[in-house]
Amino acid sequence: MLVKFNIDPQFQPTWIAINTDKKTTKLEKMASSIRHLVNDWQIQGSRNNQIKMIPLYEITRFYTQNKYVVCEADGQTYRIKPRIYELNNSLPPDTFIQISSSEIVSLASIDSLSLTKTGCYQVNLTTGETTFTSRRYMQKLRKEFLQ
Repeated sequence: MLVKFNIDPQFQPTWIAINTDKKTTKLEKMASSIRHLVNDWQIQGSRNNQIKMIPLYEITRFYTQNKYVVCEADGQTYRIKPRIYELNNSLPPDTFIQISSSEIVSLASIDSLSLTKTGCYQVNLTTGETTFTSRRYMQKLRKEFLQ
């Protein structure tokens, strides 16, 4: 499928168009998924005593830090209330993947994988950061990302 950007100041607000020769159920599902991702899936995060609603498509990853769960979005770190296991059960599986018991990563933010000397994967993110899978989640990452 071809993805094309048309940049023009007249496009206010931003909108998405699907151009096709005929309407199919697959395209309707895709449009519904896009609409749901952009408009409905948000999580509440706090930073410096300010609360912000963060759309899931902006989130790079969720992880634990100092006994709290945080998320990274647009280069900022926000503290969130749900635990990692709760997020894993509620996040869309085609968008996020759990790579360890303390981290969930957006599939879109994975740049590449590197095999380490210990046999685990080093996950290189599009932000330039790196993280590692645990042995327990390697099979799932291999199945979801590499195939």
